[in-house]
Amino acid sequence: MNTVQTIAKNTGVLGIAQVITAMLGFFLLIYIAGDLGEIGFGRYSFVLSFTSLFVIFADIEINNCIIRAIVRSKELPNEHLANISPIKFLLSFPAFFTALYKRL
Repeated sequence: MNTVQTIAKNTGVLGIAQVITAMLGFFLLIYIAGDLGEIGFGRYSFVLSFTSLFVIFADIEINNCIIRAIVRSKELPNEHLANISPIKFLLSFPAFFTALYKRL
């Protein structure tokens, strides 16, 4: 397979996956809204939005950096992941406690 065919195939698979993910998310949202009711769904939406704000602190563009590092040196992906996992784990604590503090 040449490069153009590979790019076309990967783009098509990614597009189909995004459509399926969006459809599943839509139906899940309808189910959750019906099951929780108005007040419960409002609380669910608030909690989801509130916690999403603090995920930014735990990530800090680390995912993009690790992807670039793995692409540059394809023979060491496990080593890169092993090095970055403790950093992300430690960064998740301040985000968690900040969210907890803001809630109290």
